[in-house]
Amino acid sequence: MSTRGPRTGVSAPRLVLLLPPLLALAACGGDGGGSAATAPAPPPPPPPPPQPLSWSGVPESETIKVRERKEVSLSLSAAVTADYAHSASNANVTVAGESPRAGTYRLRITGEEAGETTITVTAMADGYETATASFPLTVELRTLEWSVLPDGIEMEVGEERTVQLELNSPVLPELEIETPGDIVAAAAECVIGACEMTVRGLVGGESVITVTATADGYTEAAGGIGVFVDDPFDPALWRELVFDAFECPSGFTKESCRNLWGDRAVEERITAVLPATPDFHILTRAATRSGTWRFTSRQVDTIEEAIHDAVEQLTGTPFRGRITTGTRLKDEYGWVDVVPLGNAQWTGRPPCGSAGVGRTEGVILINTDRLDDCDLLPLAMHEVGHALGFFHALNLGDYLMSPLLTEIPSVFSETEQFHARLAVGLGRGAPYTPDPRKTSVTSFPNTGVSASGPLLRLEDIRLDGMVQCPLH
Repeated sequence: MSTRGPRTGVSAPRLVLLLPPLLALAACGGDGGGSAATAPAPPPPPPPPPQPLSWSGVPESETIKVRERKEVSLSLSAAVTADYAHSASNANVTVAGESPRAGTYRLRITGEEAGETTITVTAMADGYETATASFPLTVELRTLEWSVLPDGIEMEVGEERTVQLELNSPVLPELEIETPGDIVAAAAECVIGACEMTVRGLVGGESVITVTATADGYTEAAGGIGVFVDDPFDPALWRELVFDAFECPSGFTKESCRNLWGDRAVEERITAVLPATPDFHILTRAATRSGTWRFTSRQVDTIEEAIHDAVEQLTGTPFRGRITTGTRLKDEYGWVDVVPLGNAQWTGRPPCGSAGVGRTEGVILINTDRLDDCDLLPLAMHEVGHALGFFHALNLGDYLMSPLLTEIPSVFSETEQFHARLAVGLGRGAPYTPDPRKTSVTSFPNTGVSASGPLLRLEDIRLDGMVQCPLH
């Protein structure tokens, strides 16, 4: 028999299965409400692709000058608000930009230095592609030219000329001057837009002065000025007129060709020009044992005219001294007596006149017996030339200081005036130099040249110590 054990009052244990939440939810009908399951949500759609954006109005290339500013306007293909950027590949320009309205951009470009560069501009806007454009730009130098430049200059050796040069732009230039051949010397001072150039003739000949102006940001302004320098200096005339190196032509008398320096070489001679312009005393009547001679009032007027003309032409300064008349010799330092005489006062063939060369107590003799064939005005001017310190010139018939007193002009030639004024500039007692313009010489103002003692009486005038001026 079997047996069961007695019953007790405790229930038997229960089995509980713990499921993951998701499975538990599914077992319970999903949301616990007992409804059916749904599909997952689809992903969001992708954003639309950016719209194209491009520039218009982009130049193929641009050219500006240094310090010039230029505006370039560009437009986008859509009128959108964008962020803009610009750049230059070279620092020879400065670039600024602004957008005056949607879809447009304005560049302001300033040239700083000559050269090449590339300008790039970029626009970025929401929903649009980035728009980029570029163009080449050349910065050129501004043109500098001479607007006023002399066509040519004609001058003499030793002469100075001042000429004006003007530029086409208001700049302060640096100026370079080239003077090939050493025919001229030139220097200049410049202000804004112009230069003043001084040119001095050095030797005879032709040359071209090249003037080149430069300024920052500009091309060179180069120009040429033709120069012709005439050399009026005649070495032979210089020796004759100033230093008595006169060779007597055939047919002239010994007296008319007298060399007051004797055998002394020309290189050992000095200038005889007076230290100052003298005063003149005209004797209206002169009496000697040989006779009595007079100047008429008209002849006195002619001699006064000759004094004024000769002094001004030979010294370059108008005569401002005294001219007096009387019947007695002045015979004083700084005076020249002008005396009427006749043929009887001379032996041999009588000249038209005579004079002491460069005497500080000077004397001029006029042969009144020869005034029918000796023109008084050029004769008196000729003798005044001697009194001032000048000798005969060999160029017969062309120079007033020629010993041939026929058919000569009543004015000293420009060549005579030029050489005489050179001697006056050197002063009395200056030693011989072949060309006084090129040699520094020392003047000895107190040196007496060809001077005799005081002329106390007409009888004391020594004709053999004077230059005879014949008529041939």
